[in-house]
Amino acid sequence: MFPLFISGTTVHVVNADPFSLSMGDVVLVTDNNSFQIHRLIRPIQEGKFQTAGDFTRGADMPLSISYLSAKVVIPHNFFQRMCDRVMCAITLWRYS
Repeated sequence: MFPLFISGTTVHVVNADPFSLSMGDVVLVTDNNSFQIHRLIRPIQEGKFQTAGDFTRGADMPLSISYLSAKVVIPHNFFQRMCDRVMCAITLWRYS
């Protein structure tokens, strides 16, 4: 699966109650001074949660709730803009 966000994409994040998150939500995880944006695949159980990147085959290791930083907000027109870019690239490739 193609990743929702590519490296360098600017995203908008908001604080969220970790227990209000649902499977499939996109979250910001901080681990050892690095940031990752991954999809929540297992909600919080026993103080741990699990994520996976859209472009990875397997799941990440379960992490403590303290690593969960924020929820990523996906703008309502995000997918339309992404499709517009893809169609533009296909058109340019086709006619070049």
